[in-house]
Amino acid sequence: MGAAEKTDETMLVTLTRGDLKALVVEATMQAVKQVSKPLTAWTDVATVAEHFVVSPQTIKNWIVKHGAPARRVDKEYRIKLAEFEAWYDAHQPQRGR
Repeated sequence: MGAAEKTDETMLVTLTRGDLKALVVEATMQAVKQVSKPLTAWTDVATVAEHFVVSPQTIKNWIVKHGAPARRVDKEYRIKLAEFEAWYDAHQPQRGR
């Protein structure tokens, strides 16, 4: 990869076009993997919480107190994101009434 030079508080990195292209391709591939996770796959509470931008405890509360769809596996919940999103959409309060 390119050369690096460190000064007092900054670091200057010189990249070739090839290096830059490789970094962009790698970052793009990682982003595509995140976006293209199948909605039907089982996932964990932390991932669902990140998706809905709430805390993992909020997701657990929705499951326990409000009947959000999830399966208990050992001591953890496993969730199908598509099912959870459908439940969430159906249980949102109507605004503007």
